[in-house]
Amino acid sequence: MILPLAGYTDAMLTYTYSSAELRALAGHAHPLPRTVRKTLFTFRLWRPARQRTAPRPTAARLDSKCRSDRSADSSGGITTTTAIGWLNAQSIRNKTDAVSAVVCERSLDVLAVTETWHTASDDNCLRLAAPPGYAVVDAPRLSRRGGGVAVIFRQGWRSTRLSVPVSSTFEVIVVHLTSDARPLIVVNLYRPGSERLTSQFFDELLALLDTLDILQCPVVIGGD
Repeated sequence: MILPLAGYTDAMLTYTYSSAELRALAGHAHPLPRTVRKTLFTFRLWRPARQRTAPRPTAARLDSKCRSDRSADSSGGITTTTAIGWLNAQSIRNKTDAVSAVVCERSLDVLAVTETWHTASDDNCLRLAAPPGYAVVDAPRLSRRGGGVAVIFRQGWRSTRLSVPVSSTFEVIVVHLTSDARPLIVVNLYRPGSERLTSQFFDELLALLDTLDILQCPVVIGGD
C-alpha cells in the first residue's frame, strides 16, 4: 500500500508499506503524521482510539466469543453457570459498539450497566448497546444529567421489572429473569460517589434488602 509522507503531496513523495509494516505501527512510540492517519482511516486500516479500547466489566466467567446457546442447560435457560458482568459506562452514547463487544467477547448472559446517561427508555443508544439476541430493561435519571441504570440480558429469558421502595440516595433497577430452568433476580444499584454517605443511604438499602428477602429467589446484587 502507498501512503503519503508527512509534509509532501502524493505527487512529490510516497512510501510503500507492507501489511506487516502497517500492523507494526500499532505499537509505535511516536504518533503517525496526520496525512498518514487520514489515509489509514480512509481504507479502514486504523480505528480511532476510543474504538480500540473496550470497557472491562467484572464478569463471573470469560469466554472468547458470543454464542446465543452458551449455557449448561440445553434449553438456553438460566443455570448455575450464568455469567454476569457489571460496568460503569460513564455514558454509553459514544460506547455502544464497545459495550456490545464486551457482552459478546466475554459471552455474558447478563450485563448490568451504571451511569448510562440515557434520558428515556426509548433512547436509541440502549438498543445499539445490546447485541443481537439480547434485550434491555432500564431506568433513566430524569431529574438531571448523568446517572441511569440498565440491565442487558439474553432475549430468550422472560423479564419482569420489580417494584421496590423509592430511594433518594441511590438509583436502582431490579429485574426478575425467568426461564424453564431457574429464576434469578438481578439488582443493579448506583450511588453517586460525589455525594456524602449518610445514614439515610443505609436505611434505604436495608428497606430494599428487606423487600428482596421475601421473594425466595436467588438474588445477585451489584453496582457502583
